[in-house]
Amino acid sequence: MVEITALAAEKLSAYLSENKIDSPVRIAAMNGCGGPSLGLALDEQKDSDHAHKNETFTLLIELRLRKAGLDMTAKAAMQHMNSLHSCLLWLPGKRKAMRMLEDPNEDQSEIMRAFGWKIDGGALQEI
Repeated sequence: MVEITALAAEKLSAYLSENKIDSPVRIAAMNGCGGPSLGLALDEQKDSDHAHKNETFTLLIELRLRKAGLDMTAKAAMQHMNSLHSCLLWLPGKRKAMRMLEDPNEDQSEIMRAFGWKIDGGALQEI
């Protein structure tokens, strides 16, 4: 189950309305410079999706957490993933730094595995 705050629903509804967007919104796993996170994207509904209806928009949620046996909300998953840190590593003789991710805890590993990712040697890798 995903918990959507009233403010988040209000802001998203206003944005979609102001921009005349009539498309479902997907919560998806994304990989940014700060490591794995959840993001929003316009998308079409899939058979494996759970649709949460609102007055002005439809929010699509992939059921990967539940299918992986994880009983947690998206908010809880985000809280776990927000505490996964990365750092820049400068190796001797190299001009560019490498970004490395810390070793995830058990919850973070399970969340990433549910979305098809793992961290190995500080690098995010597709399973």
